[in-house]
Amino acid sequence: MNVLISCGGTGGHIFPAMALADSLGKSSPDARFLFVLSGRAIEKDIFGKRGDRTVHLDLSTISRSFSRKSMAALMKLVIAFFRSISVILAFKPDVSVGFGGYASVPPVLASAVMRVPVVIHEQNARFGLANRFLSVFARGVAVSFSRMLDGRNNRKYRLTGNPLRSGLVPDGKAAALGFFALSDDRNTFLVMGGSQGSHSINDAACGAFSALERSLLEKVQIIHLCGTEDEEMRVKSTYADLGVPAWVRPFLEDMSYAYNAADIVISRAGAMTIAEIVHFAVPSVLIPYPYGDKHQLDNARILAEAGAAVILDDDGRLDGLKDIVKDFIAGSSSLINAAGSLKGLMPTDAAEKLSDMISSLARARR
Repeated sequence: MNVLISCGGTGGHIFPAMALADSLGKSSPDARFLFVLSGRAIEKDIFGKRGDRTVHLDLSTISRSFSRKSMAALMKLVIAFFRSISVILAFKPDVSVGFGGYASVPPVLASAVMRVPVVIHEQNARFGLANRFLSVFARGVAVSFSRMLDGRNNRKYRLTGNPLRSGLVPDGKAAALGFFALSDDRNTFLVMGGSQGSHSINDAACGAFSALERSLLEKVQIIHLCGTEDEEMRVKSTYADLGVPAWVRPFLEDMSYAYNAADIVISRAGAMTIAEIVHFAVPSVLIPYPYGDKHQLDNARILAEAGAAVILDDDGRLDGLKDIVKDFIAGSSSLINAAGSLKGLMPTDAAEKLSDMISSLARARR
């Protein structure tokens, strides 16, 4: 079975695709994979460690406003479409899987034209522009949340959840705290801004903890993933000046340690982060990315409506976060007992469910 996987652009598209390939590889040892990517640096960093077979298209984000730049991006898309056809002719996929984003459009559309069965996976709580367009050509559409099935009686839609990377196991708080050299007698805050980091969340967290009284600071310890674009030393020095135990890095390869250690997460609301928060059943403060199509707000609302998260607007994040942190440390926050509310929000075997969809289509084609 040959499977073409289009997943370029961001970690939110890439990691579920990798989880799918790992699952399919176990259930179908004869499966061969070809990942079609957009050529961004993050893709080369991730796939360089795995050794997967990849094709990098030359693509750029297309602006919705007319400009010379958007016309150049559109031309790249057309060129990538014809290159995708040549890739399909050479690889001969049995199934083509698209994980959304502009990078998935040329290979998925080319697959449909070449009569290769297409499966689309949507990681967010609302269909993105690319997946909304490509779903018309798909034989199967997998979604992450049950509400996305509302009003859709078409048999091609299926609830799978969002595939997670292997190794993300919700177990071992003591070992996780030991990994960070943190203690078990303080509240552990996990602060992060997604795969690229977030300057505004870094500033809000540093400001919120700086505003705490000494008696509250003595009950706090922090795991802070500040991203590669921000100043690691600036964040470190803030916590050092406060006398707060903190583990600060641009990113963490094995996120199991972070989630297992955390009592609460402060983060953006990307699809991958939401799936991981649900998987590890950790209460959260979510500050959705305020730009683009604002799909992160829809993601965050699912957890907030279940009583497992509080949503803060990016503009008013500092004052709101300061109050939430104080209440959580003082033991008066509604989030303290929110972990149980996360159970059942998303299927736990997403990779296996998606693998079944793809295997069924491949068998039907033979």
